[in-house]
Amino acid sequence: MKLEQIGPYRIVRRIGRGGMAEVFLARVAGADGFEREVVVKRVLPALAHEQEFIDMFRDEARITAQLRHGNIAQVLDFREHDGQYYLLLEYVDGASLANILADGAARKVPLPHAVVAHVLSEVARALDYAHRKRGADGGPLGVVHRDVSPSNVLVSRDGEVKLTDFGIARASGRVSETTTGGRIKGKFSYMAPEAVFGEATVRSDLYALGVMGWEMLAGARPFATPTNEAQLVHQATASARPIGEVVSGVPQPLADMVMRLVNRDPEVRPARAAIVADTLGAVVSASERSVQEILAERVVETPRTRPMTTPPPSRKRAPRDRHAEVTEPEGPAMALVVDSSPTARALLKRALDGVMPVVEGADFDEGLGIARSRRIALVLAQYLLGGGRTGMDLCRELRRHVETEHVTFALAVFEATPAIEQEAREAGVNLVVSKSDPKALLRVVRELAIATA
Repeated sequence: MKLEQIGPYRIVRRIGRGGMAEVFLARVAGADGFEREVVVKRVLPALAHEQEFIDMFRDEARITAQLRHGNIAQVLDFREHDGQYYLLLEYVDGASLANILADGAARKVPLPHAVVAHVLSEVARALDYAHRKRGADGGPLGVVHRDVSPSNVLVSRDGEVKLTDFGIARASGRVSETTTGGRIKGKFSYMAPEAVFGEATVRSDLYALGVMGWEMLAGARPFATPTNEAQLVHQATASARPIGEVVSGVPQPLADMVMRLVNRDPEVRPARAAIVADTLGAVVSASERSVQEILAERVVETPRTRPMTTPPPSRKRAPRDRHAEVTEPEGPAMALVVDSSPTARALLKRALDGVMPVVEGADFDEGLGIARSRRIALVLAQYLLGGGRTGMDLCRELRRHVETEHVTFALAVFEATPAIEQEAREAGVNLVVSKSDPKALLRVVRELAIATA
């Protein structure tokens, strides 16, 4: 059922969805026809009665509401309506840095070095403010963001840079635990070695900022591995390649700062984020054009990406082979789970129990064969299926050989990079879900099945 209203807020469209919450653009009416756009972030309906997630939501509201800075997206309110908890946030009309980087990579147009320095400086200012913020009692809040990454940096159409999503931030007096059940919080690719062991500090945020800077300059992250485990080992034991050897012409102060930030030793990194902004000021001011104007232009050039959690507007399919037989199997609608791990298939099957019957496949060929012979409503495939094939390849092939007008496609990955999300969109995948938090994955899958059934 389409969501049209949350409290007094009229829903315009869904912006995004994660393992815990979904985000909407909404409007609220005022006097004399005045309307204001805001962002509504609500706990997923399937988690609405889970106290752990409600506490995390409350913490995000309590922490971020105290952070009033031009480079931080503002939390406006925390409310409850008909048993649903939701946050009201400032609407930043623009694009995420992740989408800007993905668009630039697709067009082979990297960000100018001065713009990279500007983005790093602006995020550093936000971090320095949050790190030093004191509460009403005068004591330090002890905020550490713990999820600094391009997807959590928003750029407005005016070129303003804002850090968002303090949902897993560490702070004093927090109600919820942010490392429960052995889960690691944050994105693996941006995680400082010490943060893996629960020792996230101010300098851990700066490490993530450095990885982001390296990525903006090089078009890739400094450590690229096939699994999260290998990623963490590599980051903890290897040194990032000097950015000056990867990209030519990087101003020395920028190159030196990025390499200092991504150093494995926290003591080598700056003690405060403000040092980053101060050091890079000369690089920014050396630009012949206003870096904010350049950023604004890049936002306008970046397509407004439709969220992965809603079907593409035209339900585009890959061109079918005119000689291929298109089948329309009979029988009850089923969920197809394609994963090489028997344990993963069993867990996902349990999540779908009672919602719709499940059929399982271990690889690409088995999944394709099942889909051709059964009536499938939901396909959940892992990213890598062996033999060089992916869940996106399966989606494309199904669209060539099976009637998929009413099929929902979900791709399970350990980390959703901008490149994977872009490829998934092009393949017609409706939702990318994370396998790094099994508990949240199962809940999202169950809710997806309920919506699909």
